[in-house]
Amino acid sequence: MENGPVVALFMGSGKGGVGSSTITANVAWLIGQRMPPSENVGVIDAGYGVNATLSKLLGVGFTDTGHCVSTGFYDYLLDRRGSTQVQAKANGKLLVIGPGCLSIDDINWGLPELVSLLGNPNAVIRYIQERVVRLVTGFQELGKQGLRVRIVLIDLPSGAFRPLAWSLIELSDVVFIVGEWGTVHVHEINDALSLVEGARREVDRSIPTFVVVNKVLPINTDVRRLLTRPYDGVMSLFYSMVVHAVTSERRDLAIRYLNDPQTRKDDFYKDWGRGIVKISDIILEIAKARWG
Repeated sequence: MENGPVVALFMGSGKGGVGSSTITANVAWLIGQRMPPSENVGVIDAGYGVNATLSKLLGVGFTDTGHCVSTGFYDYLLDRRGSTQVQAKANGKLLVIGPGCLSIDDINWGLPELVSLLGNPNAVIRYIQERVVRLVTGFQELGKQGLRVRIVLIDLPSGAFRPLAWSLIELSDVVFIVGEWGTVHVHEINDALSLVEGARREVDRSIPTFVVVNKVLPINTDVRRLLTRPYDGVMSLFYSMVVHAVTSERRDLAIRYLNDPQTRKDDFYKDWGRGIVKISDIILEIAKARWG
């Protein structure tokens, strides 16, 4: 987003459960720790229903029983319950906008309904982009602060509404496509890369795009030889029992324990942590180039 905050989009590659929300949450927390003390990081959870993992991990918009209790991104996007209800919730240095409590059916019917109301997909894309820009830059209806941060991370679930995905790609400064390890899933990554390629042609500008291969096992399978669409880099995150346990059992962020002597005994965890650091490095370098 030129002249605005650096927007980093994390996309699931086409199937659920690839881990994009977990990665987004951990990267956001780490960037927050690396930013100056007075600066926060914005996070938008574009997941919904069972895909709202990011909000659950960050304890925003959900009770301990897993029930949604707030309005959020989709209420605002579909103009339900009034856009003034959208408020970023603080979690440490993170300002998080959750997806809200609209049902999966409401969202799956509401987004295509925009096409019929606005006339064509291009009009929908412009509408979504205008609202997202207002959301990340802050405006009066959202209160005095809005997000108004220099870095915003957006978590977009697998199988998202195509015009929504296209809109967010065009607004992004960098895209991370998260796919699951294994040659059987490579076609899903290629499909996501193809979508980004189309959006890049439309806006006629470079959008750095990185493939994040998640849950890698220690078997020599290099998916790069099977990637058929343009990309700027590939990084692998090893499957770690420590990450799984901290995330699934404790609903915590595994990156918090990067310097813990116990967790560092797990080599796979250390490799996973280095990958999260590398992703945060890429985003911070883009922010440094823009803001100094």
